[in-house]
Amino acid sequence: MCSIIKHLYLHLLFLITFSFSISESDSNLINSFIFKRGTYSGDGTFYAVGLGACGIVNDNDQMVAALPAQQFDYLTRTKACGSIAVVVHGGKQVTVKIIDRCAGCQLGDIDLSPAAFKKIAHPREGRVHVMYTLNIHTGRHNRWNKWG
Repeated sequence: MCSIIKHLYLHLLFLITFSFSISESDSNLINSFIFKRGTYSGDGTFYAVGLGACGIVNDNDQMVAALPAQQFDYLTRTKACGSIAVVVHGGKQVTVKIIDRCAGCQLGDIDLSPAAFKKIAHPREGRVHVMYTLNIHTGRHNRWNKWG
């Protein structure tokens, strides 16, 4: 029960935060708060994987994903690439590695490889509501390019 309330609170906080217009100076403070929290809610979609913004060629059978451009750029390539996200939808979850930047995604969305999307939803659905926790790559270990 406590977990459900926590998720509802996070979702409500997310909606309230982005339902108001903010100035550019306030944007940095809000972005810093949101990105450090590590929990997001938005649309989960899938795309044809290939050469990603991290400079590595991946394929559709790998458990990989792309972050929204705003989030990817805020984290910088060195922190975004190789970060791990645990994506949840409908009681199912999948763990993916961040390997790309999604230009068409909004903050809170995540674009998954087809194989990863199939772990949480049927491809016919195309777009589903997801929650995910992002574990940001610290840059201390440069093993993200060996993801399989």
